[in-house]
Amino acid sequence: MSGPSLTVAVTGVGGFVGGAAVAELESRGHRVVRLARRPIDGRPEALLWDLREDYSGGEPLPKVDAIAHCAASLATSDVSGELRRVNVEGTRRILEAWPGVPFVFVSSASVYPPSRVAAGGKPLAEADVTGEGLHDDYSRSKLEAEEMLVEEAGHEGRSVTILRASIIYGPGDRTILPRIRRLRLGGWALVPGGTGTWSMTPVGLLSRAIRASVERPSKGVRVLNVAEAPPERVRDLFRRLLEEDAGRRVRVIPLPMWLMWVAGAIVEGWCRLFRVSKAPMVTRSAAAYISEERILDLEALRGFLKGGPDESPSESQNVRT
Repeated sequence: MSGPSLTVAVTGVGGFVGGAAVAELESRGHRVVRLARRPIDGRPEALLWDLREDYSGGEPLPKVDAIAHCAASLATSDVSGELRRVNVEGTRRILEAWPGVPFVFVSSASVYPPSRVAAGGKPLAEADVTGEGLHDDYSRSKLEAEEMLVEEAGHEGRSVTILRASIIYGPGDRTILPRIRRLRLGGWALVPGGTGTWSMTPVGLLSRAIRASVERPSKGVRVLNVAEAPPERVRDLFRRLLEEDAGRRVRVIPLPMWLMWVAGAIVEGWCRLFRVSKAPMVTRSAAAYISEERILDLEALRGFLKGGPDESPSESQNVRT
């Protein structure tokens, strides 16, 4: 770390990304103010805040030098409006809790619409148009939160960094691996049979980008795609994760994408009928995602992590919609 130690508020510390961000920040000597929705074992100092509501903790929020906002609802449908209350209104509450403090927001590459994926064979760059024909309510909520942050930076002059992550994987994953484990049958596994190629996001790379963004606040709005190179087929990633988890080779049975879409429609209908709140294992939007090409332009990220000048193509006062 080249600069002084900072005090950083991190939301969602009980989750996959938030936990990794905390470990990265503390490894570099920064002090972390932990914010979580539920109590965390062994961390009685964590401040409890359900972002669906205003902060009502027993002690005032401390002063901080930066905010890393990692908390989010990952639901794909927002019939009840809860997803928007967390991802959009929750982001607004964090902004209002610490006026003017540099803000790092973990967003999603799903804000790029399918119509622009691999358009003309070019990777998706940060300045590309977003918001047209998005698959689900999760993507729309992330885009709405981005727009709110851009407006905040424009009106208040706040430093805002938006990190657009892709499929996030790595140690501590509570979303992808638990779901694909259910598709394992002994030494065999059902995996999506699509040939879609994606830029994937290791959680270690994302947490490094969060830490670098905290240490080097932007001038206005900075948007960065965060992923590794080269891109990888989704089914190859799933197979690799299953083999690492099982500690042995796994034989795969390709699952046709049309069958996944039909299964998603059936499962979603069943969840709505019986009012199941738990996220289903397969959804129509997930089937649509992994059947696509989603390759991200990573030049701005490379320059930023190497400590290049902040005035890069990724820095913009516009997140166009």
